[in-house]
Amino acid sequence: MMYSPGHQAKSLLFRFKDLSYTLGGERILDSVSWECRVGERWWIQGRNGSGKSTLMKMVCGHIWPDPPVREQRVYYQDGQLRPSPLTFRNRVSMVSPELQKKYYRVFNRQTVMAVVSSGLFNTDYLYQELSARQKTKVIEFHTLFNLCQLRERRVGTLSNGELRRVLVARALVSDPHVLVLDEICHGLDAEKRHDILDRVKKSMLSETALIYATHRKDDPLPDATDFLVLEAGRVCSITKAQKTSPARISPKPKINSPLSHGSRSDSVEKNLEKPNTIEIHHADVYVGNHQKVVPILHSIDWEIRKGENWLICGPNGSGKTSLIKLIYGDLHPAAGGKITRFGFPQGRSSWKTKELIGYLSVDLQINYHEKVPVPDVLASSWTSSIGLTSKPTAKQKKVIDGLLDRFDLSHLSTRSFGSLSFGEARLILLMRSLVHQPQLLLLDEPFDGLDEVYRGVFLKMIQLLVSQGNQFLLVTHFRSEIPSETTHFVELKKGAINRIGPIKSLNDPLSG
Repeated sequence: MMYSPGHQAKSLLFRFKDLSYTLGGERILDSVSWECRVGERWWIQGRNGSGKSTLMKMVCGHIWPDPPVREQRVYYQDGQLRPSPLTFRNRVSMVSPELQKKYYRVFNRQTVMAVVSSGLFNTDYLYQELSARQKTKVIEFHTLFNLCQLRERRVGTLSNGELRRVLVARALVSDPHVLVLDEICHGLDAEKRHDILDRVKKSMLSETALIYATHRKDDPLPDATDFLVLEAGRVCSITKAQKTSPARISPKPKINSPLSHGSRSDSVEKNLEKPNTIEIHHADVYVGNHQKVVPILHSIDWEIRKGENWLICGPNGSGKTSLIKLIYGDLHPAAGGKITRFGFPQGRSSWKTKELIGYLSVDLQINYHEKVPVPDVLASSWTSSIGLTSKPTAKQKKVIDGLLDRFDLSHLSTRSFGSLSFGEARLILLMRSLVHQPQLLLLDEPFDGLDEVYRGVFLKMIQLLVSQGNQFLLVTHFRSEIPSETTHFVELKKGAINRIGPIKSLNDPLSG
């Protein structure tokens, strides 16, 4: 179907009028009025928890507004306005962190070819044979998104950036009326961020309406025509792109006092006095099974001394996350390699050393069960587990309540982890890495999905923790996210250390 933008009614795609949405007694969207027309490019802005992801799901017809539904949400279909999105949502495509998580966890055995092909029908699986014309189009999009060499690969084996290209190709292959992109650049280095936005621009029809959300000014929406700013579930402003977007709300989190809610054992304190926090010698790391083993880290020799704070940098696929996992204890060196943590011998139980580490990673967010209550996610920090192995004590509950209050997130205490937006979930996992007062923070792209205010809040928190004698190792693709307390850097390339030294000697900190 081709649109005729000349007529105002026909150019309308959907209209919301005083639409609200409530989840678990909390109003997520509140009296939202908005309409979208053919060819518009909307940049949705707002703080974490403002309702951006929920609004996008509402556009796609994945959730329903509070009653009365009639007249609150209407879509232009087959020459007339309809209140139901059931037919229209087949012409809406969405890419989001939640969708990528689903493909890693649930649909991971599908091939790249099958996933892109399923986009023609907007289904989770490919249920029918493709016509010759459809096959030609799918191959065309494999070429457009540089997927030809990956087409027989299972999506569960793809890197973060590779799967993102697959999902964007899947979203665009059907020439949707509306394309919804929620934080599609998260976790990508500067080159891959620019690449994927450029591919979207080149492969999208001019009449397709684009709805886009990101917290980063480095990832602007190509050819934006309109801004919509949300605040606490309400539309705060709608402006044309030529005008200056309104300022965002000031933060409230209370972080002026350092964390202090427990003490470490004498044996732990004694070991923390040793000069090196981490020592790695001749470490090679492999992953795989009896059929195929793949090397992911090569000849790692590295020492982290007391008082040092490190930036781990390098392009996507260079081994940064694997190095973090090695230090945490989720990966192990092959025979001949050695790692010592906090002066403890290598045979020491990893659970004991994990008590001293605060950990955040993309895998942790993917693997957490969606139905787990937010307080239980935070409490699992004490046992370094995904889910609870025992009920939190009264003292631990008090710490959790205090931390949620400190960051003005008490309203999330009644929510399940799966009901949170990507940014809210990342906030909770960041808090989880802090709640047990760790000696060392391992933070793998911790600020992805966070708004500018919360990024500043947690950078301030890191500063306070360092002033207490804590240390951090941090992965990021953004120079603005390198804490001022960083003392050293290690740059990885193809699983090996490429450069290493004091942070002041890194002349090109990051390219984005």
